[in-house]
Amino acid sequence: MGKLLYTFGMSTRRNVFTFSSLFAIPLILLSFQNCAPPSGDQASTDSGDATVGIIEDFNKTSLQFVAPRIDVQSEVSSTSLSGLCSRRHGEAQLTWALWSNQKSVKPLLSGVTKCGGGAFSIDLDQMEQLTCGVRYVVMVEGEWGGATHTYLSRRCFPLASRVDPVPAGSPLGTTCTLEYMSSAEGNCQRLCYRDDKVVMQSVVESSMCSGLMAKVAGP
Repeated sequence: MGKLLYTFGMSTRRNVFTFSSLFAIPLILLSFQNCAPPSGDQASTDSGDATVGIIEDFNKTSLQFVAPRIDVQSEVSSTSLSGLCSRRHGEAQLTWALWSNQKSVKPLLSGVTKCGGGAFSIDLDQMEQLTCGVRYVVMVEGEWGGATHTYLSRRCFPLASRVDPVPAGSPLGTTCTLEYMSSAEGNCQRLCYRDDKVVMQSVVESSMCSGLMAKVAGP
């Protein structure tokens, strides 16, 4: 299936991962602890803004995901991850793998895709295998040797939720919810999704979730 399917620690030449150093993988995975989402106004993110930033910086790399971190809705069973690749590589093959942590001996999911028209897409069809709230790393490598990664997590089901108004000017397909949950990030959160992915997240006053709290508490 490609070099990405090999184990992290194997010493034989055929199992050497083609990042510049094998130590890159543990460092990437250990950085999970630094991936906690921001709160308040800093929590609002939009994939469109991320795309603009990547296009501006694309001269620094020949392979890159559109977003450095991706959170998907709890109920999704499949999703797709998009990225950019240099057009000079034509229809080059890309191998990808989804890993849980640095102790894994093999990826949870893996496959191949292609760079076409300056972009690539990875289809993940077994999202139910991912434990909610856990951050995974998705790595992709081009046959020319370039590699990159992004972090992926599936949100846990909230204790209660309700539909919330979509901000004015939001792109078509955006949906928003107010969610009450047990979370270190805050028990009352407002989230907006597009294509089943979180594009905006903010912690709001607990009073806004009073109705949801009452629903959970029951009579």
